[in-house]
Amino acid sequence: MNRSEVEGFLTTHGRVVVATLGPEGKSQMSLVLAAYMDDQIMFTTPSGTRKARNLARDPRVTVLVLGDNFWDYLTIEGNATLVGLPEAQGLLRTVYERISGKPHPDWDEYDEAMRRDDRVVVKIMPERMYPLSE
Repeated sequence: MNRSEVEGFLTTHGRVVVATLGPEGKSQMSLVLAAYMDDQIMFTTPSGTRKARNLARDPRVTVLVLGDNFWDYLTIEGNATLVGLPEAQGLLRTVYERISGKPHPDWDEYDEAMRRDDRVVVKIMPERMYPLSE
């Protein structure tokens, strides 16, 4: 994949494996649905999940964006920023729409669920990506 293909790939593929570092230094991996927006990978998670706690302590993260077949992928290394409520309310909606491809049928219900789950938006700024051909 060359650099000109990266944005198209990230815009059309949202199945992601996220690897964070636990307090003992071992990796912890999770499957998430993510969106590519504003040159960043974004997903939401409750603030109490292990991945959120790991990222709050150590923002280094690696994500594997899965493609349409086993050999079609992109690995991204970077640092994560967590955005919590109430600042994240509008962004939570935007990430939802980008992942699902449509608005939620009941935004009041959605907002209440986000507050109940104490959801955060995880924003990952890519620093290194591979495999990339030159």
